[in-house]
Amino acid sequence: MFYNIRTDLDKLQCASNITKIVNEVTTENQNTYRVLQLYLNTLYTISETDKNLSLVTSTFVLRLLSIIGYKPIIEECQNCKTKDDLNYFSFKDNGLKCKTCGKLDKGAIEITDTTKDAIRYIILANPKKLFSFNVPQESIKELQIISKIYLQEKLEKEFSGNGRVLIRPSGTEPLVRVMIEGEDQGYIKTKAEALAKLIEQKLK
Repeated sequence: MFYNIRTDLDKLQCASNITKIVNEVTTENQNTYRVLQLYLNTLYTISETDKNLSLVTSTFVLRLLSIIGYKPIIEECQNCKTKDDLNYFSFKDNGLKCKTCGKLDKGAIEITDTTKDAIRYIILANPKKLFSFNVPQESIKELQIISKIYLQEKLEKEFSGNGRVLIRPSGTEPLVRVMIEGEDQGYIKTKAEALAKLIEQKLK
């Protein structure tokens, strides 16, 4: 099963990443049927299709977070409740915001209509059709940033309660600030640098 993953290094790395995430968010006695279903569907997509692996990973992460209780609000702006021009994603308020409110939120990033529609599809799609969509490269990059930051913001499990991760896009400068607090200074410095490098790559 999933033979193509074993023969392709990129596919193997992608599968390893989602396996690590699943291990971090599930516990031994937790009812994980929907997580298992998502995990197996994702492995099948990685193995048997040529879909962009960054898009597969971002789709997996956003759907996983929705399943385990971190579903982003996608129906209306988190502030003014309008349903129009929802072109900002707020990490602070867990969902979409309109342009007016989004510009005032330092914890929000602007996204295209295509990315907004993709987020809605990922959250609401039938599990069997979850990966039956494609988006342009610009949206793939936006989904990568959103899924990575949202995962770090909502879980923070890597530090087992002994630290925290803070990732904030600047509201006034073309910057994303990364701050990690913890007991092992060498370890958290390495993690902060790795996160900063990843975000820098995705923004290029």
